[in-house]
Amino acid sequence: MSEHGNVVREVKVVAVMWAVLVAIMVVFTVAVSVNVYGEGYGTYSKGVRVGRVEKFGMKGFINKSGEGYMTLGINSSNAYIRIGDSKKKLVNPWYFSIHKRKEDLIKKLEESQGSYRVIGYNQARVKSGLTGDTEYEVTSVDEIQAKVEKPCVAADYIKGSKSNSSIVGRIVKASTKGTIAGTNEIMMQVGDSGDNFKELSITGDDMMSCVMDYVMAGQRVKVSYSESVFNMRVFSRNTAYDIVKVEPIDKVSGMN
Repeated sequence: MSEHGNVVREVKVVAVMWAVLVAIMVVFTVAVSVNVYGEGYGTYSKGVRVGRVEKFGMKGFINKSGEGYMTLGINSSNAYIRIGDSKKKLVNPWYFSIHKRKEDLIKKLEESQGSYRVIGYNQARVKSGLTGDTEYEVTSVDEIQAKVEKPCVAADYIKGSKSNSSIVGRIVKASTKGTIAGTNEIMMQVGDSGDNFKELSITGDDMMSCVMDYVMAGQRVKVSYSESVFNMRVFSRNTAYDIVKVEPIDKVSGMN
């Protein structure tokens, strides 16, 4: 082989080595960033859930994280919601994580065990083992707020209903999720307590903001909704149930 050929070969080897080194550095930088800020890889949804903090503690040896779980609403246990004809997803209890650097929130969670709280979170698109056991990273911990008296009425919702109905219960989850077009979704604990949960959708950010006050108060509400004929989930929401109105039932906050 000529001297020129040897030089070209050496250059290619060095280039490959540098490319591998750069790739390793990129992966390491991303991993360290995730470990420091505790947000996982990308954000799929942001929201709040309300219920009783049953357990919380620090876990791990070198890379510790806070791990815990909450039972949603009042007097609930294990609950599943059916997806399609055969699949089911666990919705209760709800497991969450928190980065070890969030000392103030960790203290709040430790003090909240056995109490009803509203927990804000970011759901990572891809869970990172460096930040915790779950894809849900806690961003806030609040006590149950004062009662709400003003009803929420949807300014717009998807028309063409197949049926109209209403349910009474507590809104135990509210979130905005999605990659391209974010959708506003809630989950209700139907009735006074128990393991009957129902997911519904909200069209309009103003309506979502109003409903969020009821989530923070933990009080029972009457939710009127419309079931649409065509469930255009990809474009506007995750369910076929569009909330039309939310109005208070309880005269006081319901989870103190």
